[in-house]
Amino acid sequence: MAAVPQPALPTQTETLQPTETSSASDPPQRSGLPGRVGTGLIVLLVVGALLFYGTPGADLARYALFLALGVVMPGTLVHRALRGPMESWLSDLSLGAATGLALGLVAWAAASLADVRSVLWAWPVLTLAVLFSPGARARIRARPRRRWPAGPTLVVTLACLAVGWQLAWTFLSVYDLPPSGRPYYPDLLWHLGLAAEATRAFPLGTPQAVESGLLHYHWFSNAHVATTSLMTGIDEPTIMLRLWLLPMGMVFVGMTAALTERVSGRPWAAAGAAVIAIPVVTYAPWPYVVMPLGQLSGNSPSQLFAYPMILLTVHALVDVVRGRLPLAGALAASLIGAVGASGSKASALPVILGGLALSSVAALAQRRRRRLLLVVTAIAALMTALALRLVAGGNSGSGVQFLSVLSWKDPYRLLVSARPNLHTPYLGGLVDKPGFGLSMGAGLMMATLFGAVRSLAFVVPVLQRRLRRDLAAWLLAGICASAFVPFFLLAHDGYSEVYFIYGTVPVGAALWLWSVSELVTSTRTRPVVVISTVAVVVAATTWLGLRASAGRAPTNAGQMRPRFDTFLLQSAVLAAVVVLGVGLALVIRRRAGRPAFVTVLLIALLSPVAGALVVQSSHPLRQQASTVSDPALVSQGRAAAWIRANVPSSALLATDTHCLSGSGLKCNSRRWWLSGLSGRRVLLESWSYLPEAAHVGFRDVALYNLNQRAYTAPTPDGLSQLRAKGVGWLVSERVEARNGLKPVSVSPRLAELATKRYDDGTIAVYELR
Repeated sequence: MAAVPQPALPTQTETLQPTETSSASDPPQRSGLPGRVGTGLIVLLVVGALLFYGTPGADLARYALFLALGVVMPGTLVHRALRGPMESWLSDLSLGAATGLALGLVAWAAASLADVRSVLWAWPVLTLAVLFSPGARARIRARPRRRWPAGPTLVVTLACLAVGWQLAWTFLSVYDLPPSGRPYYPDLLWHLGLAAEATRAFPLGTPQAVESGLLHYHWFSNAHVATTSLMTGIDEPTIMLRLWLLPMGMVFVGMTAALTERVSGRPWAAAGAAVIAIPVVTYAPWPYVVMPLGQLSGNSPSQLFAYPMILLTVHALVDVVRGRLPLAGALAASLIGAVGASGSKASALPVILGGLALSSVAALAQRRRRRLLLVVTAIAALMTALALRLVAGGNSGSGVQFLSVLSWKDPYRLLVSARPNLHTPYLGGLVDKPGFGLSMGAGLMMATLFGAVRSLAFVVPVLQRRLRRDLAAWLLAGICASAFVPFFLLAHDGYSEVYFIYGTVPVGAALWLWSVSELVTSTRTRPVVVISTVAVVVAATTWLGLRASAGRAPTNAGQMRPRFDTFLLQSAVLAAVVVLGVGLALVIRRRAGRPAFVTVLLIALLSPVAGALVVQSSHPLRQQASTVSDPALVSQGRAAAWIRANVPSSALLATDTHCLSGSGLKCNSRRWWLSGLSGRRVLLESWSYLPEAAHVGFRDVALYNLNQRAYTAPTPDGLSQLRAKGVGWLVSERVEARNGLKPVSVSPRLAELATKRYDDGTIAVYELR
């Protein structure tokens, strides 16, 4: 299959030309039979999976209409008006969807400030204003010139189907719609509470502890769920637990392909990048040593929403650093994406800033577009600083510890310490473990780099002259490289530093496939030789991986020791393969020239991880789902449904139970079912994610005591103090004394001073008079 040639880079003295697109008079391109079949299969999978896992059909129909008319249509209009059509329909619609998601946030904020949320459904009509500009209208009417061949189209279709299967198997099958007797991941309930808050407030407060003031967290994904709910009338749990998940996975695949197509100009490279970006297990041959990566997980709505924002920004910045016209449109699109990324994930803008910084250094060295890139980098730095202060919180529990992330691995937990000390300057036990010495630190570092191999693509511009001359390659390389700084320097109780690497996975995939596409099309070595070499390496590493992956998960140091020793031995063998490959590359360079040299060198460097995709299935993807229905959890869901139906959405509630385990002010306080499932604010529900409570527990002892006395020793004066704070309803939960929980003994007098409105034997709801 002939590859699309890459246009020559403009030199400093060349005149920049507009993006080549078809004119309005050109006959429109058909999507082709492969495209139509692929789209049909994807829609069939999404609709079938959602209906199978209990999504109401009416809600599914309304959500489909919202996606088409409230996200893709307005976003595509605006993006085309700014930048014109892209290389293919896949890129056009993916970028349009990402733009629509970002613009929806702006519309939601404006409607919230003006208190006209009831007409938010009409905001897409405003985007029709771009049709009044003749230039924008011409760009909108133009069509992509390229129709993808059947092969890449099929590969992208399979990538979308794989993502759909993965998310359905690891999320939809694990979490039911409420009421459910199966437990929810606590953070999902936290996010649901924020989504409900976004339907009634801007800026957001903290619905789980209202007296803590404004929310210090990245909440744009929750605002998107709120926007969807306000425009469709669908409740937030149905959106977050069902409807939005699979479409966001498809946008991830499409945006990865769009970025790769933009930088490489080759559909088959775009399809390849879409495939290698999706595995949650980067290198499965050594399970329990190389940890799985969960970059595509419904348990992190913020990361799912951050991907289209990051990729929209980077895609537009590629045109900026290349000086591709229309430059103003690319700058505007990158600004839209950056605004969306600013509050989507705290790790989003810093890595983009790192990419701009490295591309600015390259521009200074190459004496091309220096002023423009320095100005754009300065603006990105200002936006990052403002975002981290205003809308990109979520760093509670973070500190600084060199190589802290290595303690995330099972070998460290079983061989060194089950409870790592994350509050020292550097992680202990890496080089002084008896019987291991330096091999412990070296092996854990090797395992960590295997997991982050897609982000290691920052080495590409150093190795390839063709990419070294392209500032876009330095932009992508800087994004990947900058992620490793916080990845290895920060320490977080929940290892949230891994999100810096997660955010660069699609960017690294695009850079790797861009590199491979350049090698295959420009090297003197025949493509069949390159492909055959890669196939042999994949087969070899797959065989090693399957041999090493047998057996159950280690539960103690004695079981982990042979696994870790096997990993070190095989890593040494693969390192020898790399050394031999580099040596062979040096010989080839002398005899065949630079292109063949770079080809063999990159194959040698990638050989230790080439079997990742093939052996993905050897590692279990599915999360642990409970098969037993807990009556207490069913009661929570039913009580929350009653509250939604009978308590005003603006009401403030109180509860007497705050901990998942333990008791008192320093417990594991992540009990968020009341705010999450009922969608109501709570005076004091749980506090573990409050910045001031990350390490020391809840500090407002007086508020805690006032809240608890309302149940254990209620008095007219005490209840009046709660009323003065806005509390109108009290929720009492009878829990079992397990995991350190201490049930609250509710005084019989509470029923005399307040009106009991609901009681199912487990949960009671009182209305204050």
